[in-house]
Amino acid sequence: MIRVIYTAARSLTGMHAVGDTVSLSFSTTNLTPGRAVSRTQQKAIGGARETLHHNALRTWSITTEPLQASTLDAVMEFLASVEGGEDFTLEAWRQETGPSLDLDFITPRFRVSEAASVELESESWNLDEVIRQGTGGADDWYSLSFSVKEVP
Repeated sequence: MIRVIYTAARSLTGMHAVGDTVSLSFSTTNLTPGRAVSRTQQKAIGGARETLHHNALRTWSITTEPLQASTLDAVMEFLASVEGGEDFTLEAWRQETGPSLDLDFITPRFRVSEAASVELESESWNLDEVIRQGTGGADDWYSLSFSVKEVP
């Protein structure tokens, strides 16, 4: 279960107004941590090189579990509200029964328990039909995929 906290801005479903702070929890089928490195490198003709390391940021590739109706609408509202580059809070390994834990002490940079301030990394997000219930539409189940990165 992950939780995102964002400010409602676009494609509102009627449950929120522009500027509302919204907390949304949903389950994922894929939550892959990663690391994005930003650097520049200069190479001389003689072969000498100089590398400038700007930063290294945590990233997550996220795919939701199959969603239907109001939960799907809520996640789509969240994605539309942050697609302009707005920051939001991500709790990637949230546990509803107690405090979140560091689940993998060997790679603590990827799997930390605290919330991270992130933004959408991808220029788009994908909506995939997972289960068709009849002719298509409101009864179908969908999965959403997107990527986020830590805000420097």
